[in-house]
Amino acid sequence: MNATQPTRRIAIDGPAGTGKSTLARTLARRIGGAYLDTGAMYRVATLQVLRAGIDPDDADAVIAATSDLPLGRRGRADSAGRRGRQ
Repeated sequence: MNATQPTRRIAIDGPAGTGKSTLARTLARRIGGAYLDTGAMYRVATLQVLRAGIDPDDADAVIAATSDLPLGRRGRADSAGRRGRQ
């Protein structure tokens, strides 16, 4: 994208097990965009907090426990998503 083209951000919401991730990966691949699985990021952060025995209502402790987690995207939709599920 160049400076004159707008950046697209598309969020897909819905109940568990309805195909949101599949749709998001497919859409990202078709439009040449990136796929960011925020649900997986949330689950990693939650696991970190629970394993550390932190009260989830203690915002300061949650931030401290999760601020250094290596969360991010791996690349374009055609190179990310299903790794580890083979």
